[in-house]
Amino acid sequence: MRIHSTTFAFAVTMAVSALLLFIFSWNGSFLNHDEITYLEMARNMLESGNWLDLVFQDAVVHQRPPLAIWLLALSGASLGFGEFAMRLPGILMALGTLGFLFGIVRSLFERRMVAVLVVFSLLATHLFYFNARRPMTDTTLLFGMTAFVYFYLCTRINPRFWLAAGVAGAWMVMTKSVVSALPVFAVVMDLALSKRRVELKGRWFWSGVVVTVALAAPWHVAQSVRHAGFWSEYLGFNVLQRASSSLFVKADPLFYFGDLFGNEGVWGAFLLAGFVWSAVAWIRGESRGRLGVIWVLAIWIPLNVASTRISHYMLPAYPALALCMAVAYDGLLARLSPGFAWVILGVVLLFLPVNSGYDLAVADYSPDQKRFAGVVEGLGESVTDVVALNVYELSFFFYSHRPVAMLTTDPGFKEIVDSAPILERVNAASLVSSDELALRSRKPGFVCITEERHLPLLCGEGMKRCLPGGDLAVMPGSLRVLVVPVTGAGL
Repeated sequence: MRIHSTTFAFAVTMAVSALLLFIFSWNGSFLNHDEITYLEMARNMLESGNWLDLVFQDAVVHQRPPLAIWLLALSGASLGFGEFAMRLPGILMALGTLGFLFGIVRSLFERRMVAVLVVFSLLATHLFYFNARRPMTDTTLLFGMTAFVYFYLCTRINPRFWLAAGVAGAWMVMTKSVVSALPVFAVVMDLALSKRRVELKGRWFWSGVVVTVALAAPWHVAQSVRHAGFWSEYLGFNVLQRASSSLFVKADPLFYFGDLFGNEGVWGAFLLAGFVWSAVAWIRGESRGRLGVIWVLAIWIPLNVASTRISHYMLPAYPALALCMAVAYDGLLARLSPGFAWVILGVVLLFLPVNSGYDLAVADYSPDQKRFAGVVEGLGESVTDVVALNVYELSFFFYSHRPVAMLTTDPGFKEIVDSAPILERVNAASLVSSDELALRSRKPGFVCITEERHLPLLCGEGMKRCLPGGDLAVMPGSLRVLVVPVTGAGL
């Protein structure tokens, strides 16, 4: 079977990708992680009408530009804040990323099947697929990044595409600010190593720069005027300080190598092999391998220079790793019969369920929290104090649509929570004594989510308060328990 046109190949590739990304995206629950802070910001944006500030728990947080949060808020305004609506922007951004990656490969390679294989090589990675279905900012950045690289390649045909590249540049800046400098640096390096250096002096290139500034500057200027400490937090803390200190794990120079194999398993070895293949091809004079290699290094090297180690920070390198595999695919298809391409495609697609089967079929990351939030809602206005005890429970508060109130009797737990900059900023975790906790739990309207091992802190000596005849009832879940007044025990 042959693919007879680029349009047909692109349409089928995007249709299959859309099916794999959208299927079951309406099921399950959100991850009890950073994504909840973005969902809270989006919901606050819609409810307050303040579309300029990122507000979390009544505090303005100058963490990043608002573009990805705007997309979540717009989806929430149209479809509500359920799982599908909040995953929709990320899925659309992921599809756009795959579409632009297809175009990038077609700009560099003649064989249409190479573009198909590269697209599914990226989709088969766990890190990409997992984050594509999360309400995070990462796939919004990838969309702008791949668009920027694609339009850069288009300038070889028509320099006016620098204007479109400028729009994509602004998209990146309004998503993750200075992180956008990394793919821009990769493009500049590729251009410097090519025979097209003169184009940096052209009026269309500088027109593209003007477009980027014109689109990205207004929000930054407005924030500078409205908030005196904007730049010190926006760049000073969120970029410089975080790059020079480790938030969660030790600054291991091999962290991202280990994380690649931890996320992708055997597929990680194929990705690295594709990178090496492209690097060798470039050294031997094949320029098509250059862009992917430079792109990977432009992301990988700064990540390892910075002290913070977080898995999804490497995601911007993934389209480049997939692009590097194009050189290998093209070489294989030149030596093998056409039918063998479908064997390769089948092997590539096999890694999707292997790496991301749970994320594809279930995507249920906070089942206890979602269920317990429904219980709390069923108790109605009698509930006035909803807390989490010694557990990190942002998803529970999101689903119950109530303010975050995390209590802890452990200073070590508070230190862990405060290691997340946003949570430290809003003082999300409050340190309380056992006596203070006992007094608070006896007030009307108290409801608490925690783990079974922490129940003695609430139920008292011998668990008397939670036994029949006591004033509290315990509802078990798979990981958490919910403690409610006995009047709500039947719900």
